[in-house]
Amino acid sequence: MENPGKRATQWLQSLQNSTPTPILSWLDHSNITNFFESFALRGIHVQQITHGRLFCTFTVPPRLVEENGHWRAAALMTLVDDVCGAVIITCDLPLKVSVDYNVSYISPVKVQA
Repeated sequence: MENPGKRATQWLQSLQNSTPTPILSWLDHSNITNFFESFALRGIHVQQITHGRLFCTFTVPPRLVEENGHWRAAALMTLVDDVCGAVIITCDLPLKVSVDYNVSYISPVKVQA
C-alpha cells in the first residue's frame, strides 16, 4: 500500500497542475472544478506531512488579489478545502464532497506587496 502522506502530496500537486480550462461546459463540471482549483492552488508548497497534519507555504499571487489588496475569499476557501482534503488523505480515509460551507470572516486578509 502506498504511503498516505505521499498520496496526499501527489493529490495536491495534481490539483494545482491540472490544465485550467476556462470554457464552462454545462455537460462536464470537472472542467470548472479543475479550473478553479488549479487557479487557486498553483504555487502551494508542502513543507511537512504526517498522519493528520500538513504544513505548507503559499505566497498569494496577484491573480488572487482584489483591487483593494485583499485575498479573494473564494480563493482562500478553495485552498482551505483542498488542504483539508489532503489532511484527510494522510489519515487514509476516503474523501467526501464539501456540500456546504458557512464561513464568517472577521476581516479581509490584506496581502502585503
